[in-house]
Amino acid sequence: MSLFKRGNVWWYKFHFAGVEYRESSKSDSKVVAREAEHARRRELQQSWNQIKPRKLPPSFSMASTDWLNSRSGIAPSTERSYRLALDQLIKEFGKKLLCDITAEDIAAFQNRRKRENISNRTVNIDLAVLRQVMRKHRMWEGISQDVRFLKEAPSPGMALSSEEESRLLDAAGKSRSRSLYPLILLALNTGMRSNELRLLTWGQVNFLAKSLVVGKSKTVSGTGRIIPLNSRAFETLLHCRSFFQNIEPVHFVFPSEKYGLAGNNQTLCTYGVDPTKPMQR
Repeated sequence: MSLFKRGNVWWYKFHFAGVEYRESSKSDSKVVAREAEHARRRELQQSWNQIKPRKLPPSFSMASTDWLNSRSGIAPSTERSYRLALDQLIKEFGKKLLCDITAEDIAAFQNRRKRENISNRTVNIDLAVLRQVMRKHRMWEGISQDVRFLKEAPSPGMALSSEEESRLLDAAGKSRSRSLYPLILLALNTGMRSNELRLLTWGQVNFLAKSLVVGKSKTVSGTGRIIPLNSRAFETLLHCRSFFQNIEPVHFVFPSEKYGLAGNNQTLCTYGVDPTKPMQR
């Protein structure tokens, strides 16, 4: 190795693999020039031996932003759920490098959330998001065996009172969406899940038998079940049927459509109807 000065700038010179390297350190410090020479030689050695330099894992805050940006096409409700979880996770782990997050750190986070009277279900959602962020950077497998999700009590659900049902239908009736009110009516009268209704096609509805067949459901037992239609549900589907012409079995009962204001009177109108696509969540 050789260090020399040109003007006020130090240069270094060395041979590697039969090639002479003569480069400027762009510094007036001899110490900096020596370190620059070592760094350049190390770079050449790694390239020659096909050794990739290890990158330091990002902080959780940076990694979570990167992960959320990669989740394109998710439903707005899902994105809101992710952001709520990340708000809590960043408070706890934001400045930590992913590689420094331990199972003990996660257990402490779970205990803190429980002391705040947060339900086990919500804490588990937070942990599921943390797991996805760490998996994206291959940092979860090393601690996964020592992390435990909290036990969740099965939810019995909660029936709406007559007053609550009336308020819900009143709010739905004021919506710009012509599909929201009948969809909620069907939900109240059939017990179907929101996604089962959103993906309901006319081919699943049997007006003669006054029944419908549920498509893909959250559970295996729920898929394909036959639901008898009471008078309220039957009339609701007839009303929805009146919205459209030339209906085909594969068309959705609640299709994708847009709403706007038309004319000088700014009258609410529906446009961009696509019966081959379901309404958005």
